Amino acid sequence: MKPNQLLIKNGYVYDPINGINCERMDIAIKDGKIVEDKEINLQEATAIEAKGMVVFPGGIDIHSHMVGPVVGGALPIAPKEVQRALVLKQIGRLYAKMGWTMAIDPAVPPLFAKQAVMELNEIPIIDKAFYMLLGSNWLMMEYVKENLFDKFSAYVSWLLRNLRAFAVKLANPGGGELWSWHYDLQSLDDVIPYFNVTPREILNTIIKANEKLALPHSIHLHCNNTLRPGNASATMGSIKIANTLEAGNAERKQTMHIAHIQYNCYGGKDWDSMESRAEEVAKSINSTDKVTADLGQITFGETMFLSPDGCLVNRIATLFKETPLLNRDFENEDTCGGVKLTYSRDNPINSLQWAIGLELALLIDDPWKLSLTTNSPSGGLFTKYPEVICWLMSKEDRETVLKESPPTLQKTSCIAAIEREYDLYDIAVITRASPARALGISKIKGHLGIGADADVSIYGLNPENLTHHCLNRAFSGAAYTIKSGRIVVKNGEVVQDIQGQIMWTETRVDENLEKAMLNDLELILKRFYSLNFSNYMVPENYVQEGRVITPK
Repeated sequence: MKPNQLLIKNGYVYDPINGINCERMDIAIKDGKIVEDKEINLQEATAIEAKGMVVFPGGIDIHSHMVGPVVGGALPIAPKEVQRALVLKQIGRLYAKMGWTMAIDPAVPPLFAKQAVMELNEIPIIDKAFYMLLGSNWLMMEYVKENLFDKFSAYVSWLLRNLRAFAVKLANPGGGELWSWHYDLQSLDDVIPYFNVTPREILNTIIKANEKLALPHSIHLHCNNTLRPGNASATMGSIKIANTLEAGNAERKQTMHIAHIQYNCYGGKDWDSMESRAEEVAKSINSTDKVTADLGQITFGETMFLSPDGCLVNRIATLFKETPLLNRDFENEDTCGGVKLTYSRDNPINSLQWAIGLELALLIDDPWKLSLTTNSPSGGLFTKYPEVICWLMSKEDRETVLKESPPTLQKTSCIAAIEREYDLYDIAVITRASPARALGISKIKGHLGIGADADVSIYGLNPENLTHHCLNRAFSGAAYTIKSGRIVVKNGEVVQDIQGQIMWTETRVDENLEKAMLNDLELILKRFYSLNFSNYMVPENYVQEGRVITPK
């Protein structure tokens, strides 16, 4: 069988991981990998003429709600546009049309890992993965309470391996358990009843376990007090915790990744006095290498706000008087919710949220600390990334929105005074290189160097003549998307569906320690869960195409 060979010729290449900034060069591909030109047979290779076009690595979405009970429970009450976009077969195609080749779901309770894996199998073209929720997990809090750090590390290791999960997600640590009893967690030092532990203690323990296991990704944190006036103080308190701990994986520096950080940079005592504190949070991130974040930028229009933080969803529904509302508890693991929501330019809170996200992106000095997300679909569907890219690259585009915003925005935000504009290299960083590095997979993803997966996006853009129209059009429909060395999109249209891989992490601890932990797990499942131990695990044969990431 002849090898699958491609040669992308004469494109303007942007590859930040390898320090390539708008260089005219060729990219050779053979059997799904980037190779040296001499390794392909020019007579047999398919040539793609990319003269006058931009060549990026395939895009990576580090945080996008796609599968599992958080999405499935809320879809029936979601707006039609969201329902259509989150049909499993459509998700992969819509990402590929934009030039994205990987996306990760950020919120799957261990109890629902089987459902998530089976749904991920149905998403075509792109590679995918999920983070497992542990922020209010009973066995986790029991181990933190009893200071059984080694057992907890064994628990994390076993879960990742047997649930086919990629990383650890904490959503409002401890807050889900409190919300189950109709209490609203207020600070990092609030005590969770019965377990007598605090969010601060949970964060410390889980970060240490994550780094002891040298997992590819740091903990993925949905901060306490998300979307609450005055929450910037708790966000910066969490950053201080990360600052005291060392990364255990050499491929990344951070010990904490903050999800959808826009929602965690609010000042004021209530909604009437809410103001931006993005500048302070940006300074806090600028001062450390221990923290990365994804943006959670809002876009305007109707969407569905989804979250594994049931308390947060209830707060949104109350604030904006939105219905219908979904709010549920996952036995002894976490909560979740969803509510239909419309972001409006003339709403003072929504316009301020829009400004805060952009302030953060433009005030964080190093784009390598940031990944582009909208917390899809909560801040807007991922299909709106081209619009966000335009706002980041054009002060004029931002001013167009400002003209339609309430006058109060000038007092509560500094967005109007920011002159900075991203260039295409910066966009390549926050959509490709930075998420790959934060995830600990930058050896294989997010770049176009020799040996990398041949995931490539080609856009009909001339770097010397960029306008709003051409940016929006190009990033909405790639000229070519190449996934694993195969052309899957041409001229903005999907030309073939392929099966992408589900990626998960495998690590191991002392065998006797794991056996002791499993005794605890089997007991808690028997006493408090609706399913038994054997049904908790996800057999490997459930995964159609898999890829194991092993920490070095």
